[in-house]
Amino acid sequence: MLHAFRDDERRRITVTASGTVSFVDLVTFLERQLAGDAWRYAVLHDARAATTDVTAQDLSEVVGHIDEIATIRGRGPVAVVSTHERYLTTAKIYADMLNLGGGRIAVFSNMMEASDWLDRQNGRILSSV
Repeated sequence: MLHAFRDDERRRITVTASGTVSFVDLVTFLERQLAGDAWRYAVLHDARAATTDVTAQDLSEVVGHIDEIATIRGRGPVAVVSTHERYLTTAKIYADMLNLGGGRIAVFSNMMEASDWLDRQNGRILSSV
């Protein structure tokens, strides 16, 4: 399950994941982010209390969808924080796939490091707008 908090002042969405995060959870969040006109916002994805059952095929479909949208609208940076081995492995595969296409996603085990990284990424975005 994913719960999101949107901070328009910081142009950031903080997502808290709990339980088992599914493909449907991930796609639903992405569609809401797009519909809410927050596609360029930074995302801090806190998955320290979660695991996932998302497969490699699921990731491939999500990345294809994100790449299509990002070509038109750009995409904000994403930081994923987890300490669960399955979630970390899945997040790293996801990051590798997205970063190949020009995305900016990084995986962390520490919230402060992830938040600092997003601040630096957002600083680059805001200075170029």
